[in-house]
Amino acid sequence: MSLQRILERLEREKAERIKQIEEEYEKRFQELAKAERERFNAWKEEQLKKLEQTIANEEYAILSRERLFFKSELTKIENEILEQVKQKLIDAIVKLPNDVYTRIWESLVERENLSEARITLAKGESKLDLEKLKRKYNLSVAEQKIEAKGGFVAEKEQFVIDLTLDTLVNETVENNLSQIARILRGEA
Repeated sequence: MSLQRILERLEREKAERIKQIEEEYEKRFQELAKAERERFNAWKEEQLKKLEQTIANEEYAILSRERLFFKSELTKIENEILEQVKQKLIDAIVKLPNDVYTRIWESLVERENLSEARITLAKGESKLDLEKLKRKYNLSVAEQKIEAKGGFVAEKEQFVIDLTLDTLVNETVENNLSQIARILRGEA
């Protein structure tokens, strides 16, 4: 074989080998690039899910704070309305004719069996027919007065019963609170 042919053959083998190596490296590069793209896409999906979860958590937290604020404000308004209702009830009772007003407390004295009790009047009490109550139920009246808008506190034996207008109205409202709340919320 001539040297020329050997060189040509070596040149062809070299070119084939280079082409084979380039193809192998191209194939490895494509496989590596594909694996990296898949890894990157998986990471991107994971980050997207984390971001979506973070956004959902933040939205939930914001909505919860808003709901809490709304409920807090609603409770304040309801409490203010309840206080207004109590005051209107007290005002309505105080505006009753004296005989009707006195009959309310007569029925309470009878219901609680307070004959011969000692009563302490409310500072705001001016409508009761005190002489009638004292005679009819043999009540004694304390000199001091208590802070209330009407009515009295009765003491008999070891029992003390608060029959002040404030307490009676508060108890009435408390006993009917669920019904009042339904009315306030427009559910009744």
